[in-house]
Parts: sequence; structure tokens; C-alpha cells
Amino acid sequence: IEQNKRQWNDPAIVEKHKASMRRAVQDNPESYSSSNRGRTKQIIVDGIKLQGQWEVDFYYWAKEQHLTPKRPDTAFKYVWNGERWYHPDFYIPSLDIFVEVKGYETDRDRAKWSQFTKKLCIVKETAINEIRKNDFTVDRLIGLMYN
Repeated sequence: IEQNKRQWNDPAIVEKHKASMRRAVQDNPESYSSSNRGRTKQIIVDGIKLQGQWEVDFYYWAKEQHLTPKRPDTAFKYVWNGERWYHPDFYIPSLDIFVEVKGYETDRDRAKWSQFTKKLCIVKETAINEIRKNDFTVDRLIGLMYN
């Protein structure tokens, strides 16, 4: 374990690994897309690829509220260690809001959210638990607007 820790403190090894990962993405672009994030199980509901049970729970809740949740058809540019593209999880046309279902929040997430120019609600674990207990409302969703 100590050997592994020392290895990742070596900038040459880290750069070699980064270059290897960039080549993997270039050689296999279909394996590295916004719909294949690798951290959660992909679940297809109504022909839509959802990433994990939390997105499934939110999707079913939104449908029950007659909010017609959709996958956004547009990506949004933001800057974090260079230019990148943000794909929010859902768009709710009737409320004109985007929704991000989020477990672990990172500095990168905060960067993309702070640069997002549309209305964005962040649904985290507490809200998912409320959804599961049938104790979540549209007003509560709107209250999760990112400022």
C-alpha cells in the first residue's frame, strides 16, 4: 500500500497515467460519453438511460407530478481546468428548470453549477429520501434552486 501511495505522488507516473487515459478515450469514444459515466448502474426506463436508482426515483416522482421530465438535448459550456460541457440530468419544460440528481458533490460540480445560466435545482440524498417517503413536493424541488 505504501508503494502505491508513493507511486501516485510521482508527477511522472501521474502524467503517464493521464496520457494513457486520454489515448483510451480517443481510441474508444463510445465508451466515454455523457451517458456512460461508470459510477452507477445504467437503468433504462421509458427508453431513457438513467444513471442509478436516484435518477430513477426522481424520474418516477416527476412523472407522477405530471412534470414530464426529459433528458436535456443541449449541453452547456463551462470552464474548469479548460473548457468542458455540462449535461444536466433532467429538464422540466413546464417549470423551465434543469435538475441535477447528485450524490457526492465536488469542486468541479460547484464550478459548472456556478457558471450555469439557466434555472437549476440540485436534488441530493435528503430530497431522494423525501421522494421515497412520498414527502417531496414541487415547491420543495423549486426550493432546491442553485444560487
